[in-house]
Amino acid sequence: MPVALSNALITAGELAEREGNYLEARGAFEAALEDVDPLIVATAHASLGRLAWQQGAYEASFTAFEKARAIAARLDAAEVKARAEIGLGNVYYARGDYARARDMYNAVRTNPAVTALRGKVLLNLGAIANIEGDIAEAGRNYLQAVRAFKESGDTHGQSQAYNNIGMLHVDQMEWEKADAAYSEALALCTETGNREMIGLVTMNRSELSCAMGQYSRALELCEEALTIFAEIGAEVYRGTTLRWKGRALRELAQYPLAERALTEAMRIAHRAQAKLLEAETMQELGGMLALAGDSGAARKWFQRALDLFESLGAAREAEELNADIRALDHQ
Repeated sequence: MPVALSNALITAGELAEREGNYLEARGAFEAALEDVDPLIVATAHASLGRLAWQQGAYEASFTAFEKARAIAARLDAAEVKARAEIGLGNVYYARGDYARARDMYNAVRTNPAVTALRGKVLLNLGAIANIEGDIAEAGRNYLQAVRAFKESGDTHGQSQAYNNIGMLHVDQMEWEKADAAYSEALALCTETGNREMIGLVTMNRSELSCAMGQYSRALELCEEALTIFAEIGAEVYRGTTLRWKGRALRELAQYPLAERALTEAMRIAHRAQAKLLEAETMQELGGMLALAGDSGAARKWFQRALDLFESLGAAREAEELNADIRALDHQ
């Protein structure tokens, strides 16, 4: 296969991916695997790994990234190898193995041959710091990621960083700052036409609406995000959105509908081995059952969520859940 055609396949696949046409993207990347140039093959494997990760197929994602990494290592192709290592770190992160994820990210961060990827690494290290309760470190990493993405002209990366900054402000109950960060993220991802990112920011705005007590608005945003994620096949993000839909329905006292949304979210998380989402959804389900008056079932789900949070090293979440359990004991 001519090199020009193979490069065109990779480019076409990346464009289809940004537009949310995952089936078309996969076809292009798989066709590029037939190339005689091993560097093209490595790039195609890395692209397939990224695509599988976005769809919550973590086992397939891991396998594809490992193939890309092995080929790139033989070719001494630093950038492709680094992208594969970031991808492997993302799989470890999704599965709750933050120590291995951090090792992968730091290996890329300290590699002077791939400074253009520094923004992606800083973004991911910030996400781990946030989960582990180091809010200051998370904020520093996110702001550094914004600067790194701007320097490399990565508009999509900038939208990701502003989205994460928005989530950090939500955690700190800084609603106006969160909304401003999400607005910046949405403007940037609308500019690039990245449908997955548009769905992600919309989903996170539903969380902000829940935090501000605007539950009907949260439901509207959830439906918008669910439509996007269903169309592009982003299953884990669909599960996360269902979690927020369950929260909004819970607060509106629509308990049967809330339980249905949360149960589906938990099934998705368990199937994809997305442990953090699974624990968060268990906590939501416990909270819903507590409000519905079923304290026994609520305590069961709270304890399951606590065990999983503690195994993940999610200190802030575990502390919040312990407070929920104590409150349940005093009812």
